[in-house]
Amino acid sequence: MVGLLLAGVVPAYAQHERRFNPPGVGGDHELRFFDHADLSEYGTANRAKTGFFFQYDRLIWGFTGPDKTDIGNAQAEGVINNTITTIVPGFPPTIVTTNVNFINNNTLDTGFANNDYVWGNRWELGYMDDNDHGWMASIAHVHNYHPELRARNATIAFGDPFGVNTQFVDFNGDGIDDDLNGNFIFGNTSPFNFDASFPPDGTLDTYLGPDFGDLFSLPVSFGNIYAFQRTSYSSYEVMHLYRWDPLHSGATVEWLCGLRYTQISDDFNLFGSAGTGLITDMTIIGQIRNHLVGPQIGVRWNRQEGAWRVGAEGRFMAAANFQQAQVNSQFFGNNSQLQSGTIVGGIDEVTDTTWAPLGELRLDVSYQLTNAVSLRCGYTGLVAGGVGWASRRINYQLPQALVLDEHKSEAFVVNGFHFGVEVNR
Repeated sequence: MVGLLLAGVVPAYAQHERRFNPPGVGGDHELRFFDHADLSEYGTANRAKTGFFFQYDRLIWGFTGPDKTDIGNAQAEGVINNTITTIVPGFPPTIVTTNVNFINNNTLDTGFANNDYVWGNRWELGYMDDNDHGWMASIAHVHNYHPELRARNATIAFGDPFGVNTQFVDFNGDGIDDDLNGNFIFGNTSPFNFDASFPPDGTLDTYLGPDFGDLFSLPVSFGNIYAFQRTSYSSYEVMHLYRWDPLHSGATVEWLCGLRYTQISDDFNLFGSAGTGLITDMTIIGQIRNHLVGPQIGVRWNRQEGAWRVGAEGRFMAAANFQQAQVNSQFFGNNSQLQSGTIVGGIDEVTDTTWAPLGELRLDVSYQLTNAVSLRCGYTGLVAGGVGWASRRINYQLPQALVLDEHKSEAFVVNGFHFGVEVNR
C-alpha cells in the first residue's frame, strides 16, 4: 500500500511543478480561473491571490462643473451716460442738451454647465508574487461632458480699450453727428461741423476734422447665441504593490506607491450671430489643458466573508499642473474699423504651473463567482485642486479676446459609480 501511495504522489507532484509560468515569472500560481470558488468553509481566511490579475470597471461619473461666471466682461458693465448738445438756429440760437442712457450688461452666464453624468472606462492590470510584492498599471478615461446653451437677443459687455466698438451717432435725428462732449464740434459732420460765429448762430460753417470725443460705444447684442462646454478626464498610473500579512480579522491591506499622470481637458465655445450693433458675428473658443503629474501613494483594504467581499481604497497624488490655456476669437463688423466681411481677432496662449493635489476614494462590494472571477460595483470620489476651467479664463475684450490672468487654481470634483469584473484580484 505504501508503494502504491508513493507511486500516485510522485506523478501528481511532478504535474504540480510543471504548471505554466510565463517566462521570467517565478512562483506557483493558480491559473484555474473558472474552478469552484474557495469560500473558506472551514473557518480560515481566504488565501490572498498571487499571479497576474485584471480588473475592468464601467464608470458613470458626474463632473460638478466650473463656478458660474458671466458670459462677458463684468468690468465693462454699467450705465452709459451721454449728454447730446444741439444748437437750434435763431437770434440768439438756442442750445439744447439731452441725456441719453444705455445699459451695458451681460444677460447670460455659465450656469447652464451644471452637474451631469457621463460614461467612461477603467482598466487595471498587475502581478503579485509569492513574496507579497507586485506591480500594477491603471488607465481610466471618461467621455466628454457636453452641456449646451441656446439663447436669443442676448447682450454681452466687452472691454474696448482701443475703441473698436465706437461710432459717431445722431440720436436726435437732425442729420448732424451729436456733440457728446459739449465743445460745439459735432462728431465728424462734413464738410462743415463747427459754428464759427460768436455767439453761435446755429450754422455749421467750419470743418475742424473729426472730434473723437464724440465717439459712442453701443452695447453689443446678438439675435442668436449658442454656447457649449466640453470636459473630459484621463488618467494613467504605474504603481508598486506591497501586501501586509493578513490582519487578525482576516482582512488584507496593500500599500501602493508610484507615478500618476492625469489630464483634465476643458473647452468653452461661444458663437453669436445676427448682431444689431457694430459687431454682427462672433466666435470665441476657449481651451484649457490641465496636465497633472506627480508621485502617488495609496492604501487598499478588503475583507471577504463567504462569496462577498467589501473593500476601500484611497490614493493621493502630490502633483504639479502644467496648465495650457488658449483663447481663439474672431469678430465680424460693419463700421469703419470693422468693415463688413472683415475679421479681427486672433489667438492668445498662456502657460502656467500650479500646485494641484489630487485625492481619490473608492468603495467596493464584490461577489465571487468562480475561483478567480468576481463581479464588482462601488463608488468613486475624486477631488483635484489647482485646475483651470476654460469658461472662467476668457477676457471678453475687443479687438481680440484674451486669456484672463485669474482663476488659475480651482477645484475639479467627481462623484460617481462603477461596476465591472475582476480576475484573480
